[in-house]
Amino acid sequence: MRTAFFVDGYNLFYGLLAGTPYKWLDLPQLLAHIAHVENPASELVSKRPAPGSLKACAHWMRRVVTVDELQRHQFPERVPTHKAPAIKPGYW
Repeated sequence: MRTAFFVDGYNLFYGLLAGTPYKWLDLPQLLAHIAHVENPASELVSKRPAPGSLKACAHWMRRVVTVDELQRHQFPERVPTHKAPAIKPGYW
């Protein structure tokens, strides 16, 4: 059975590895093990490392978003300050 895994590296790191001494994870081996546990007939046929930067996936990014959209989300010109936080901690 062919299976594709999509991993959000940011959430994987901050949800699982941040604050622990473990910083390296053999992700292809882990995913191959999970696939084998779910279906013993499955096998890992290919693995591609995730791109390390936006430059590495620039061709793909050009098809998905424009440069203006990308810059708007990465570098907001102004952070809205007219609204207070919905929930205030007791120490505020």
